Amino acid sequence: MSLWRPRYALSKAGAAAEVVASLLLDKNGSRSVAECLHQGLETYCGQLTSIMYLSGPAMCPSLNHRCLEDRDAVDTLLLRRLHWPSRRNVNVGDVIALDSPYRYGDESSILVRRVGALEGEKLVSDSPFEYLLVPPGHCWVVADNPKLEPPDVADSRYFGPVPFENVRGRVIYNGYSPQDHGPVMNSKRSMLQDGPVLECELDLYKMFPDSKAP
Repeated sequence: MSLWRPRYALSKAGAAAEVVASLLLDKNGSRSVAECLHQGLETYCGQLTSIMYLSGPAMCPSLNHRCLEDRDAVDTLLLRRLHWPSRRNVNVGDVIALDSPYRYGDESSILVRRVGALEGEKLVSDSPFEYLLVPPGHCWVVADNPKLEPPDVADSRYFGPVPFENVRGRVIYNGYSPQDHGPVMNSKRSMLQDGPVLECELDLYKMFPDSKAP
């Protein structure tokens, strides 16, 4: 783990800087510079990840593949929080957690989807003469399950491009049990960035507190 420590410290410093910058640039905010710096320090001293849970077949077979046989199956996910999501830290191919465009801020309506395109990129429609351009400050997200299409699954094919501000973080690890777990396949760039965080913060005892972790 010692080999990862310098890069982990840089990751934490970058997250702290993002928090401070986002608070200072928030036009609707009323925090003082001292309060923003304090929030940044708390971010640096805390963990960059949190645990969340995923049910349903939308991301099968990549995530929660057991729900194909057990509809009540739930995967445990390790989420790397992104405090200032943008093209700098959100990449095509990443699995992200985001607030539903219809119920923003509702903890019960967080979606997990894969990034299919970023701002400025073109998406070809069913017609060869039409295309969709992802607008600035947005990304296009889709479910992994090839058998599901809108309206049976909610993704950008249903609700359109999603603002970066809706993105909560990137899913970097998932598992069903202490014997069935592993890293999430994101973009190469993101997996390189997340390596130090995953090495230093992955704790199977926290992910599966009711079981004997290996």
